[in-house]
Amino acid sequence: PEGTGIELPEGATMVYQVHYNLADPTTIGQEAHPTVRIQLEEAVQRPIELDLTDGFLGGWSSPGRLAPGQEDAVVYFEFSFDEERQVLGVLPHMHEQGTALQVYIGDGPQRQCLTEVPAWNFEWQRLYLFQEPVELPAGTTIHVWCTYDTRSSADFVLPGWGTRNEMCLPGLLLERG
Repeated sequence: PEGTGIELPEGATMVYQVHYNLADPTTIGQEAHPTVRIQLEEAVQRPIELDLTDGFLGGWSSPGRLAPGQEDAVVYFEFSFDEERQVLGVLPHMHEQGTALQVYIGDGPQRQCLTEVPAWNFEWQRLYLFQEPVELPAGTTIHVWCTYDTRSSADFVLPGWGTRNEMCLPGLLLERG
């Protein structure tokens, strides 16, 4: 968003990571020509950060792996921040067996839907900005559910970076409160 940027400490090294779908036979032998647009500034008006918490990949979700042959295998985890934040957008991320992703904030009657993707599509892995920031008071619980269809898998589906593995990543673009 306008006036925002990610602060980098002096001497920081930036790493650009690309996930290629090497499991798709139609991609074999194809060339990739990724480009990156970066604008460097001395300072920004509104420092932001991209939180890439993934409880499934991080090993602290329930369950820790997905059994084969399930139509609706669900991974759930929750987390919070010690300081107030504003959520500017989301970057939902799952792989090919993902079918739905839900992110809610808060508990009880104050619970609010942050994002809900009822019919996941692998091609939708991008950043979605909100029209207005969503307030996230310090200590607010962030609940994440990812649903997968593992009926085509003969073995357990493990968390991982590969296309045949899975992730459960809400991806939050945040500004400190």
